[in-house]
Amino acid sequence: MDLSVVEFSLNDIKRGIKVPTEITSDVAYLSGILAGDGHISKDYGNKIRNQINCGGNPKDEKEFYKVIIKNLWKTLFNLNLEPRDLGDGTYGIRFESKAILLFFTKIIGLPRGKKYDYLKIPSLFLKDRELILHFIRGLFDTDFGFCLCKNQHAKPYYPEICFDSKSENFTKEIWKTLKILGLNFNGKVYRVYDPDLRTKAGYTTTYRFDLYGHKNLVQIFRIIGFRHPKHFKKFQEWLGANKDNERIRKLIENNSGG
Repeated sequence: MDLSVVEFSLNDIKRGIKVPTEITSDVAYLSGILAGDGHISKDYGNKIRNQINCGGNPKDEKEFYKVIIKNLWKTLFNLNLEPRDLGDGTYGIRFESKAILLFFTKIIGLPRGKKYDYLKIPSLFLKDRELILHFIRGLFDTDFGFCLCKNQHAKPYYPEICFDSKSENFTKEIWKTLKILGLNFNGKVYRVYDPDLRTKAGYTTTYRFDLYGHKNLVQIFRIIGFRHPKHFKKFQEWLGANKDNERIRKLIENNSGG
């Protein structure tokens, strides 16, 4: 890892900013979070703007940002942040740092500006299964949907998990990577049109795949895992709703290893 490409601004030095000297699981996890909920400002040439934004839904993201994400930035970069409402309907963090921006773009390889044309799993992680897992975990905590449905039952009990992105290539890469990591699920990547009167076409296009059912949830929990409090709460809700289901109890026992 050639850290010579990382330059520190005077403000970075004044704040005591540091950058990691090795690629750890936390670096990969935070990279996955930025790939999901983050935005790195584009290169404006002579106009200096080294801004990083990362935000989610204020309804269920505050604990995630106040505890997990805040602590990651402090531990990895010695950066003190206070998550807040960002003024665009999201809650999270926004800051400027030349060194941190160059670390994520020059070392890790995350894109600047409009990310969806260039977004991919960083090649730096591809030779290490653990780094891939932690990158996917960060992405799961930000960009995967996880809900429980009733399916004609009185209470929600049936898990539905999905991933969607504006990038077709990135969605297909994540789909393939989950298979490589050992998840056995059906379905393919498909195109979704969502009405959006703000656009010239009247809709936006995203690409999505789904993982339905108890088996897929257990596989994700065992292989990928998650750190987001809302996912743990939903997982506990799923366990409670299915506590008397003998088939699910055996499914969990049979997948408890690894």
